[in-house]
Amino acid sequence: MLSVGGWGARGFSGAAATKETRAVFIQSAQAIIEKYGLDGIDLDWEYPVNGAWGLVASQPADRDNFTALLKELRAAVGNKKLVTIAVGANVESPKSWVDVKAIAPSLDYINLMTYDLAYGTSTSIPTCMIQPAGRRSPKRISTARTL
Repeated sequence: MLSVGGWGARGFSGAAATKETRAVFIQSAQAIIEKYGLDGIDLDWEYPVNGAWGLVASQPADRDNFTALLKELRAAVGNKKLVTIAVGANVESPKSWVDVKAIAPSLDYINLMTYDLAYGTSTSIPTCMIQPAGRRSPKRISTARTL
């Protein structure tokens, strides 16, 4: 798999912004996938619209542009290659920054990032499948809540 992105990865907002920039990104990804005989591509855009809390460039149109990028990517690679994404497991992340219903038909897998749920400003367990009994998180963070 070609994995593109991750925390602090720059360029997604610009690459997804127009039909032309999406075409350049897709052609580049296809060339790498074909050259190395990879199974497909995984995109880890952290995060459309939000821009990793100001760490990378973002814009309000990112949500729709990401949807367009994934639809065009799927059309370009067909069903013989995998197309997957990684999304935050915070209940707010997917619905605010990613239109899950619109992109799901273009994807083989949506990988939930069920780690780093404490953020850099607090400490906690690294992953939280369910919210601990009797404890309410103001951030509403747990994998069960997200699903």
